[in-house]
Amino acid sequence: MVFALKIINKKNLDKDDLAILDREVKIMRIVHHDNIVKLHNVFDSKSKMCLVLDLLDGGELFDRIIEQGHFTEKNAAHCFGQLVMALDYLHQRQIAHRDLKVYKQTKHFQPENLLFTKKCADKNVYVAEEWNMKLIDFGLAGSCKNQLLKTPCGTPNYVAPEILRKEKYGVSVDMWSAGVILYIILCGFPPFYDENEDMTRLYRKIKTADFDMPSPYWDNVSTDAKDLVKKLLVPDPTKRLTSAATVKHPWLQGKASDQIMGAEQRFQLKRFQYVRKLRVNLFILFVSFFFFFRLTSCFLWMFPVYSITERCTLCAGCVEIDRSTETKLKLQNKKRKGEEEGRGVTNKRICK
Repeated sequence: MVFALKIINKKNLDKDDLAILDREVKIMRIVHHDNIVKLHNVFDSKSKMCLVLDLLDGGELFDRIIEQGHFTEKNAAHCFGQLVMALDYLHQRQIAHRDLKVYKQTKHFQPENLLFTKKCADKNVYVAEEWNMKLIDFGLAGSCKNQLLKTPCGTPNYVAPEILRKEKYGVSVDMWSAGVILYIILCGFPPFYDENEDMTRLYRKIKTADFDMPSPYWDNVSTDAKDLVKKLLVPDPTKRLTSAATVKHPWLQGKASDQIMGAEQRFQLKRFQYVRKLRVNLFILFVSFFFFFRLTSCFLWMFPVYSITERCTLCAGCVEIDRSTETKLKLQNKKRKGEEEGRGVTNKRICK
């Protein structure tokens, strides 16, 4: 049997990060469900922690839907049903995942947290066994057993209204996020967004559940599917559908239609994936250039390499480069403590 090995360098983590890691491992040790990634073993040392996990190499949810040549509403119900069953298992134990999403763009890029166990043999044929999906990423998971949670967390487009209102909350926040994911699966774009990326306006829409189901993207979606979305995206958590009630919803009990996803939905889903991956890749590129620049700057400071046509004037905190035809390098420390008259500065590194 093949496993995945997740190696975490603890030296790069502060106290808060270590506490989050410890909580994640504790929760993963006690959860055992077919639709939740399994933690098989943990190897811990002072500098590193190694997690032995299920190998999930089947790809991400939305990529799979786009690649599938024949994807119906019934197939969507099968995928979403697996997520709901995983949530129901967690919620029965008063565990909130708190970070359901299909992408995340932060300083630590993470993929979707809904992954498949294996790849499809034939993209034109839907085989249920090849669509076994597991929930991953329990870094923000929390227990509501003794008291409600109050820490603001989550991904903006998927965060529940009660979190934005800074209220104490429970496992129902996951059902809101699940509703957002279902909305995207059915039409190809998120229910809450702002064209100018104004977070204030975005959060206002989320708090009031200000969304619609525009034509033509929702024209072929069944009434039961629309009903489930509307019952999940309810601002009041006490009126929102629970995981147990969602499992019993008609749409997940065989009432989903065999209607094939239309060209409009597929185009929107491709566009959604393209835009979000483009943003993530640009973000990663920016961060890479930033660290490359920092690393290069440090390297040149520690090991200066000068061409013949460069004249360098080295100060206590900066390097001024003046290109000329001189073949000599004259280095002068202008801020050195206790200036020594008549003594030149030799070609060596000068630190603050």
